[in-house]
Amino acid sequence: MKKLIYMMLASMLLLTSCFKDEGNYDYAEMNPPHWLINANNPVSIVARQGQDAVFDASKFFVWDKDSAIRSQEVRYEWIVNDKVIGEGLVLRIPTEELMEIAGVKDFSNEASTYGTFNVVEKSTGVKYMGKIQVWFYSKFSSDNWIIMTDQGGQVGLSAIRQKYSYVDGVEQVDYELIKDAYGEANQDAKLQGTPINMNWAFDKHISSQGSITVVTDRGGYELRASDLSFYSKIEGEQFLDGTPANFNLVARADCDGSSSAQPATFLASKDGQVYSRVMSLNYLGGKYLSEPYYVDEKGYRITKFGNTLYGNPMIPCYDEKNRRIMMASVLTEQKTDENGDKFFVSVTRLNPLTDTATYVPVNNMPEGTKVLYLGLTNHVPNNTRGCLHFTMAYNRPNETQTRITDFAVYVNTSNTNKGDYFSNSFKLENVPQLDSTSCFLSSGATYRFGYPSTDVAARTTYYTVGNKIYYVQRIAYDMWGKEFKEFELPKGVTINSRITYLALSFLTCNEFIVGCENGDLFIFDITALNAPKLLFQDNLGGKVMSARQLGLRRATSDKFNN
Repeated sequence: MKKLIYMMLASMLLLTSCFKDEGNYDYAEMNPPHWLINANNPVSIVARQGQDAVFDASKFFVWDKDSAIRSQEVRYEWIVNDKVIGEGLVLRIPTEELMEIAGVKDFSNEASTYGTFNVVEKSTGVKYMGKIQVWFYSKFSSDNWIIMTDQGGQVGLSAIRQKYSYVDGVEQVDYELIKDAYGEANQDAKLQGTPINMNWAFDKHISSQGSITVVTDRGGYELRASDLSFYSKIEGEQFLDGTPANFNLVARADCDGSSSAQPATFLASKDGQVYSRVMSLNYLGGKYLSEPYYVDEKGYRITKFGNTLYGNPMIPCYDEKNRRIMMASVLTEQKTDENGDKFFVSVTRLNPLTDTATYVPVNNMPEGTKVLYLGLTNHVPNNTRGCLHFTMAYNRPNETQTRITDFAVYVNTSNTNKGDYFSNSFKLENVPQLDSTSCFLSSGATYRFGYPSTDVAARTTYYTVGNKIYYVQRIAYDMWGKEFKEFELPKGVTINSRITYLALSFLTCNEFIVGCENGDLFIFDITALNAPKLLFQDNLGGKVMSARQLGLRRATSDKFNN
């Protein structure tokens, strides 16, 4: 018993000595930043070519106590791509210098570059980190608009850039206009010739944002879409055997490649002949054939291409000579070499539609027919597998109203679907007969998840008369139902000049561009089509002829050619 008591006393003494071991350790009171940002979601920072990138952490965090003293006890550093790019609560640095320090060689496309904002204890070196991601954008990039105008017979190229910011957690978008965007990039040079039209293509070999081709009566000029600097002219060595005789470019359209087909380009000459090329998947090879495309003994005359989807293998066009609709496309065919080994090649096609739908004479149209517009639509519920749906606006001889007709085409055969359910025709009841001075626009966008505006756009065909905009909207899930309406401008907004161009943002279709003969340009938010909001308005100094939006496409995105 005595031994047990002694052992208990010894244990208590040992415990007491442990509790009295004061002063052997230093304990620092932690006062970490109170983060106002989501720890799991990196903060996005935009670094644009030719501008300063601004890293501002003033809204990232607060100190719960002793803020004045605490701010003196720490320093701040910014890490991008595992490299320290600078210090300070707010850091401003030219984008080109930032890319060099961070070791970033290419502008962002699908992916950003990650990093952290670090609050560092001066005395201990302890770091508190917030996540960031940096998007390196070229001068012109995703969501920017390139606008072509006719400046008294000369080409004008302007750019409209969106700038995104957050105010009290709500995204804000501001628009910046650069009136002479081509001059800025090319030492005040001018493109030669009177403008005809403009094209955008993915063209990865030209720039991170693809290419812009400006077509004038002097030829086609390819520009780097990333900054609008001059790249080349479509002539000479771009053709297999040199520029064809009597080649005068008036229109360009592209199939921009997919997992099953290589990218291809179609050129229409003033004489109506079409030339094509197929490029490698990485856009590093491929020349235009110097001989025009042969279709059949009838010949053809094509001077413009209709609208299509980015991932669509078919581009509609109208043969003015034989009054028939044709499809320019690229397909992958299986071949066999001399050793019997099979391989695949992508080839271009230019095929006339060979069948006539119930309501649509897609070939051998009556003499005197005037086709005003060809483009995709996507209002048909439960789309037929293997088909794409098109809308055509045209005037029939001996009729006094413009007609809208829908028809479906099988992708693999270029034949029309004859079923009543996929063919429709009606007259525009609320306007007089339209002509080439009217603008038309329809959308084939299929990316609808989370974007109700694409669903509305897929059911809407826009058209203009003078300075007014009208549209026919198909009633959801009713092939035959339709409503004719006039586009109501927001209160206080007036359009005082003839409308010369219409455009939609290619993915969500929520931005609606209206360009006028006097140079006025409007951008409306049409998320609610019956209550549009004015986002931007300015005058570009010349007749608005074309608008192309930059950005990485999905296969479900519109690829406008008109």
